Amino acid sequence: MFYKGFKHISLLLLLLISSPSIAKNIDSEMHSNYCMLNTPDIIYSTTSFNRSITINLADIVSDSLNHELSILEVVKVSSTGSNSSYVEQSKPLEFTYRPNNFLGVDVFMYTVGHKGIGKTGLVEITSLEHDYCTLETPDTTYLSTTSNQAITINLEGIVTDSLDHKLSILEIVNITSSGNNLSFFEQISPLTFTYNPNGHLGADVLMYTIGHEGVGKTGLIEIMTLD
Repeated sequence: MFYKGFKHISLLLLLLISSPSIAKNIDSEMHSNYCMLNTPDIIYSTTSFNRSITINLADIVSDSLNHELSILEVVKVSSTGSNSSYVEQSKPLEFTYRPNNFLGVDVFMYTVGHKGIGKTGLVEITSLEHDYCTLETPDTTYLSTTSNQAITINLEGIVTDSLDHKLSILEIVNITSSGNNLSFFEQISPLTFTYNPNGHLGADVLMYTIGHEGVGKTGLIEIMTLD
């Protein structure tokens, strides 16, 4: 009986060695879940028709096994207007979008991963006639409070408008939360909202969009609540 079991194992090993495709499929299955997107599937950005912008994916994808990640592919999946825009990869996790006088909305699908295996996400970029909206702070703002202390967050000054449009918060979304997830937020003015931990202990990451007439730019706020 031992001989038969050993014989079966030997045959299996021989099959794997003689069939690289089977071994490759097993390896792919083992690595298929190593790459986890940390942000919403769609990233929104805005620029003007004559200004290139850089999209950095370094903070968007993380790898639990600490593989060296890179952009595997960036493909335009939809476009309005003249379709003259294009992208150029500038770093392993960074690419430059060049409108090239394009006016409209472009949607790109990117794939980030390791050794040809990765996950995909979308980037939607709106090109306008003017460059009205410019983030002046880092993409992520870090704040802290206690589990029972609400805080007011004023986004005025984070975004400026060269044409003096009346800016407002278009959307706030809680994209990541650790702990009991009891926290909530409430907008109290066009550029101000209140974050209430409501007993929450841990970290919340909020994505906000500020702009004018439905077009804006996004940023992240990470709030740590302590005892």
